[in-house]
Amino acid sequence: MMSSAEIIPKRKWQYPLAIEREYAKYLAAYIDKEAAVIESFLPEMAASVYRNRIRVDGFGDWLGNLVDKIQRKVSKAVSAVPVLGRVFGQVDKHVAHEMSATMDSVYGRKPRNNTMPRELEMLQTIWTSQNLTLIKSVDQQLMDKVRFALSQKVISATDKEKTIAELTQEIQDITGAAKKRATLIAVDQVGKLHSQLTQYRQKAMGIERYMWRTMRDSRVRMEHRARDGNIYEWNNPPSGGHPGMAIRCRCTADPVLDTGKFALVPKRNSFIYLPEDGTIKPDRVLASSEKIPRVFEPNGVIDSVNAKGHVYRTFYGADGIMVRQIHSDDHGNPKHHPYGEHGEHTHDYVWNSDGTKQVDRRADNLTPQERKENGDLLWWQRKK
Repeated sequence: MMSSAEIIPKRKWQYPLAIEREYAKYLAAYIDKEAAVIESFLPEMAASVYRNRIRVDGFGDWLGNLVDKIQRKVSKAVSAVPVLGRVFGQVDKHVAHEMSATMDSVYGRKPRNNTMPRELEMLQTIWTSQNLTLIKSVDQQLMDKVRFALSQKVISATDKEKTIAELTQEIQDITGAAKKRATLIAVDQVGKLHSQLTQYRQKAMGIERYMWRTMRDSRVRMEHRARDGNIYEWNNPPSGGHPGMAIRCRCTADPVLDTGKFALVPKRNSFIYLPEDGTIKPDRVLASSEKIPRVFEPNGVIDSVNAKGHVYRTFYGADGIMVRQIHSDDHGNPKHHPYGEHGEHTHDYVWNSDGTKQVDRRADNLTPQERKENGDLLWWQRKK
């Protein structure tokens, strides 16, 4: 058995993008069903507007009764409860797989853990309750806007057919905004659930620390970009919480394994020792004659050496597509690369929806954390 040491599995912990998209798709369909129910009341809405235009004293009563009637019909037509249980189960299954696959990649099998079903049930109850509250808030906001649209029509309506057409457009606009908010909820809540279940599964395995990993694409917020590669404790979260807890955060936590805790020997080439200086280690190094690939392993890192001996570091996202590069010089063109001490800079790559065509390539300065993690590329610093 090897002596006790802290290691990081080479296998990267994967974010559940497919589940996130599925949940967002479901909530969008949920809003579409609500819209269909509301639109079925359009003739009654228009008739009520004209019937009650002159009955100002009863305005609040008929409007409230009509909206309540629509809400009751909507409540019978749609329910988010069944899908919430399914989404929780999918994310938990994903995290359990990541835990098992990660440990298997290092040890050849999964060591015994101490998961507690009651704690998992509590997580599910809390997450489900929070999501129902969020979804109901979207429902209520949608109906409040429908109520306001109807009240405005009492003031401005001039033609019945025109009123129906205008209400149809307004309801479509209202539901469109509701779908955007529902999508935000889906993305945000899957990230939070993934974070909570990752913490639960890793701690049950006796893992107390993790390495912060970002998607390394243009959507990563600057604060999290600076944390990429840093080590944190599950019992001592950084400002804003663990990976995935901030709004729409897709960062993940690679487990830091203390080999002294497991009576197993790690497989050769399955891990890296925890870097004491925090410097990023590439998964592959290319010669100057080799072309940097657009697609590589998910969350991988490639170093490419040019003819002058400078190293360019390329980062790949969770889908394996190139998302970021760090260059150590200005390519002999300081006018177009007015960055850093010697022109060192970053490039963020933006691709089309299927990742086959480059849409943009943005340049910027290195952050202080990036200078630390990629200090081996800044050759002039080593000469000082």
